[in-house]
Amino acid sequence: MNNDERENTDIVYRIRIQLGIIFAELILLALFNLWPVMKSDNDFRSSQSSDQSLVLEDIPITSQSSAPPAPPAPVVPVVVPNDQIIKEKLPQFNDIGNDKNAKVPKFNGMGGNGRAPIVGNPGRPPSVVKIVEPAVPEAAKKAHVKVEIIVNFLVGTNGAPEKVSIAKIKLYDKKTDKFKEVKTIDYGIIKVTLKAAAQWRFRPAEQNGKKVRANSKHIFTFGI
Repeated sequence: MNNDERENTDIVYRIRIQLGIIFAELILLALFNLWPVMKSDNDFRSSQSSDQSLVLEDIPITSQSSAPPAPPAPVVPVVVPNDQIIKEKLPQFNDIGNDKNAKVPKFNGMGGNGRAPIVGNPGRPPSVVKIVEPAVPEAAKKAHVKVEIIVNFLVGTNGAPEKVSIAKIKLYDKKTDKFKEVKTIDYGIIKVTLKAAAQWRFRPAEQNGKKVRANSKHIFTFGI
């Protein structure tokens, strides 16, 4: 065989292979299209669910005509006291002597004189509700006096001062602002200070929920 014959033979061989491949593909396509379709499990389940929904629609809807009974209230146990009342005789105080006319002091919780007791450090100390400033005397203004006076108040249960007194006097130097304590001072300052302090009003002090008398200190200044 020469070269031309060999080339023709190869071409014919290749054509036959391509035809065979095409024929095989056609057979596969025909089998795929003609193959019977099987129902899947999903179709079966969907058909079952649709049937069930139809059955559920036929069930009658019931409603409760009255509310359920409320649960019983808890029973609170009753505590029966077991305390016994013990009667005791009060002690007799015969330390006033044999004098039948001797008067026994009465204690009504307000002190021996009928007033509320004075408490040094009450639970709630007095608080100021009204302040009256003293008028500065003209003599003190002319002298350019600089003084600080600490006043002690004894506040009663009605909020008014029962007693006002001078606790301390600080006299300041006009140039250096240093002070020294003095026992008294002129210019009418003490008089106007006590007069104004007597007009102050307080919220009374309390101890254990009861109004008591108590002390309170406040500062009055002149020229400062």
